[in-house]
Amino acid sequence: MEITFLGTSSAVHSYERSHPSFVMKAFGEVMLFDCGEGTQRQLIFAKVSPMKISKIFISHYHGDHILGLPGLLQSMNFRGRETKLTIYGPEGMQNIVNAIYNLGYCKLDFPIEFVEIGSQTIEETDEYIIKSQNVMHNVPALAYSVEEKKKPR
Repeated sequence: MEITFLGTSSAVHSYERSHPSFVMKAFGEVMLFDCGEGTQRQLIFAKVSPMKISKIFISHYHGDHILGLPGLLQSMNFRGRETKLTIYGPEGMQNIVNAIYNLGYCKLDFPIEFVEIGSQTIEETDEYIIKSQNVMHNVPALAYSVEEKKKPR
């Protein structure tokens, strides 16, 4: 499992830190957590292809956690993405979907599944379990856990 922090700042811009986002490479997948402004640029510096991202997990809908998402999706489309992308987020996901599709001229030709979730098990495979948990914030927000299953020795 490899985790790369792409940004650890807050809503205020910083010379040294980008808006919140990190990528996890594990179990043959690339998963992105939050997508603040500048995430695409940070992916380039980290040498992570956005085309390999299979899932995006959004913690909440403050701008510093999502404003990189419309550009990232359009860039994936420009580059010819064909594989499905699943985006998870808390209550209010439909408002975000509508905003993305109504922001300028937006045409996305690859399959995207937007999934609104709460406290639940999101996915379970033979190798891992991904869970979400509602957390206290001033807007609906989630924390995520990725648990690797122990292999028998």
